[in-house]
Amino acid sequence: MKIINVIENKSHDQQILCEHGLSTYLEVNNKAVLFDVGQSDKFIHNAHALGIDLKNIDYVILSHGHYDHTGGLPSFLKINSKAKVIMHTDAFKERFSRSANMIKSNGIPWKEEWKTFADRIQFIDKTVELFTDFWVVTNLTSAGQTPILNQRLVYKNENEYMPDPFEDEVVVVAKENDHTALLSGCAHNGIVNITETIKSQLGIDQYSFIGGGLHLNGRSEEEIKNVIEGLKTIRVDQWGLNHCTGDEAITLFEQFFHHKVITFNSGARIEF
Repeated sequence: MKIINVIENKSHDQQILCEHGLSTYLEVNNKAVLFDVGQSDKFIHNAHALGIDLKNIDYVILSHGHYDHTGGLPSFLKINSKAKVIMHTDAFKERFSRSANMIKSNGIPWKEEWKTFADRIQFIDKTVELFTDFWVVTNLTSAGQTPILNQRLVYKNENEYMPDPFEDEVVVVAKENDHTALLSGCAHNGIVNITETIKSQLGIDQYSFIGGGLHLNGRSEEEIKNVIEGLKTIRVDQWGLNHCTGDEAITLFEQFFHHKVITFNSGARIEF
């Protein structure tokens, strides 16, 4: 199994670009997968620099309907003629980011043109095993955990802005030989909820690697420690944290999960 961070918010290599967003490459069970495609076409430059042939990608999976995870899709489809795009049926919800001074759209930027490549898209509303030992997992609060709502991230319900429950969020679980990996785009539903849902749906509670954003940036130390406490029921050999996790959360994870945490920036890779 090979996992490469194609693009995210930070990079330690001047040859590798970064942007606020996420795209991760996964090579597993003789398949090539892109999990998210960043907010622009910058990930294409990085893929070339990292030796990833985008023409060979078999599947693109979109974690949720935010611009910084989906914006690069039209550029990708011009390069790749075979990949199926997997996304939730609710991903086109009209979404916004709200502050005290303004509200701006942050949903999928190509929602008006998607029908021009509709034949490439497979919509899902439940967990699917896409190929052998590779699952796209959704319904991420079905384990009975309390959803984590963010008052800043909203959707429009008629004339009212409501906290987004991210019912369209999906994560990826992949197994090969004795290794299991979990990839999260933002963990808007909460990483504890997500791991509990996977345990309930798939019976998995041990991971060689969990990577991606955990959306803990701006959370209090107490909130982050509560998340860490909730993760004690699973075994994780290594965390690869990035994007929206936040520096304070990464520091606290390093303190509690000794020698098991890396910052998984643009260009970082791990192989099992």
